[in-house]
Amino acid sequence: MNVIEKAGRQISRSRFNEEHDATQYLYKHIAMDLGRPEPITEEEAIEWMDSLANSMTLRWRENLSVGNDSIDSDHKYFIEIINQAENSLISMDRAELKKAIENLSLYSAKHFDREEKIASAVGYPQMEQLHNSHEVLADKLKQLKIEIDGELSLSSVVHFSALLRDWLLDHLMKEDMLMRPFLTKYSPKFEAT
Repeated sequence: MNVIEKAGRQISRSRFNEEHDATQYLYKHIAMDLGRPEPITEEEAIEWMDSLANSMTLRWRENLSVGNDSIDSDHKYFIEIINQAENSLISMDRAELKKAIENLSLYSAKHFDREEKIASAVGYPQMEQLHNSHEVLADKLKQLKIEIDGELSLSSVVHFSALLRDWLLDHLMKEDMLMRPFLTKYSPKFEAT
């Protein structure tokens, strides 16, 4: 066995130990969340994670509406994509996660363009801030795509999930809701030309 093979085996053992330790840590904390004194089995952990995923699924509510059908439709689609991404994170399905993030990147570019055109057409006075926030979000998505190509660990799963939720909630609840008073002066079907 040469030096490279030995190093490869050591790295593999090290990764196994780290993953095993992380898995045991996760199972222990899931048991604590369930109020059980002992670590739980892998099957129980999977069941718990599935139930957590179902309870954390983002859902569209009418109070999220900004008063424009096109923008609201985009936001509904973002919720679907983020839910898909979170499901692929929970199942550690890298291919599905990459697909969801790619969809999010492509669709967000179209959405940002459409939203800025509509905002401009209705006389929204904070166009520069809106555009800048879109640039920041686009940069975050680019960074997320880079990170996904790296190691997919439990900590990265939590990070990605939080980033996606924060992205949507900050964009929708903080940025886009500021446009609502301007958008509701027009028909919900209003489109910028």
